[in-house]
Amino acid sequence: MKTTRLFFAVVVFCFSIFGAKASMPVNPDRPYSETTCSYAIERLKEAVAGSPLQSRKEQQRTVQYATEQVERACLEDAGRTDKPPKPQRK
Repeated sequence: MKTTRLFFAVVVFCFSIFGAKASMPVNPDRPYSETTCSYAIERLKEAVAGSPLQSRKEQQRTVQYATEQVERACLEDAGRTDKPPKPQRK
């Protein structure tokens, strides 16, 4: 009986610890470690959604930086450079 109570107490304690960590917002200023287009798009969505850890001005800068990362990563994934080809005249 005592071991059962102890087991349930440990389980409840673990759930409370891990549940608290899962509900904390992610750090919006963490570095961009991945360079794939899909990862950059996910980070942009996260930046647009906002974070309670940032002011409005900081969020705007984060969205701008995330947009630049999407442009860079998606152009690289497509095999293009940052400079689009010039239109040809007829």
